[in-house]
Amino acid sequence: MWKWIGGEMEKVEERLGQRVEEKVEQWEWRYRGEMERYMERLVEVWQRSGEGGGSMAEEWRD
Repeated sequence: MWKWIGGEMEKVEERLGQRVEEKVEQWEWRYRGEMERYMERLVEVWQRSGEGGGSMAEEWRD
């Protein structure tokens, strides 16, 4: 009986582990996309400000 319970628990843990990894991947992609958009907006603002911040913004983007 314990062997059966142990096997079932392993299956559950595997499924939970996969689900957690998928969630983390989804979150990473969403977060990365938001950060890229934020950086682009920041670069635009700096370039529009015209205080010589354009070159600094280009360096920051890399």
